Amino acid sequence: MEPTVSVASYPRGVRDVEDALGTVVRRLCPRDLDPHVDDITQQVLLRMHRALEATEGPRVLTPSYQWRVAQSAVVDHVRRQKSQQRLKTSLSHHQSGAVPARGLQPEVQVAGREIGQAIGVCLGRLIASRRRAVVSYLQGHSVPEIARQLDCGTKRAENLVYRGLADLRSSLREMGIEP
Repeated sequence: MEPTVSVASYPRGVRDVEDALGTVVRRLCPRDLDPHVDDITQQVLLRMHRALEATEGPRVLTPSYQWRVAQSAVVDHVRRQKSQQRLKTSLSHHQSGAVPARGLQPEVQVAGREIGQAIGVCLGRLIASRRRAVVSYLQGHSVPEIARQLDCGTKRAENLVYRGLADLRSSLREMGIEP
């Protein structure tokens, strides 16, 4: 059952709306996100503000719309946290040289491990912002997703990815590995 929270029913101002939306966000958030409730509530307010700006004339944001916006903000926050955790994990794997291999011939495993270690060394040589962008890109994230992860513009993320990949290829060539 959706809680009743309507912008129109809070004439005393944004603070009342923020408190009501905070209650909705708290209901939606898993317990481990309690420290982030205020940030997520701000995201909900920002999204609702953008929705109001995008329409002409008076608009009432229905409780069901507000609930969906809050759900979307919570899900986006959880995804962003998981993505950042994967990025940190993958960077630590690259730095340690760990390469998961199952069912491969021993020679292929050794060659893969050596290439993985070389890539890890080359990634370690990259500037931190380029390294994060390249690792995310190699994990299959799109440039807009990387921009959100790095909290930067799409064009900057695109530059970080492509310049980082160029640096990675150059570094691998110096090590005698042709991509």
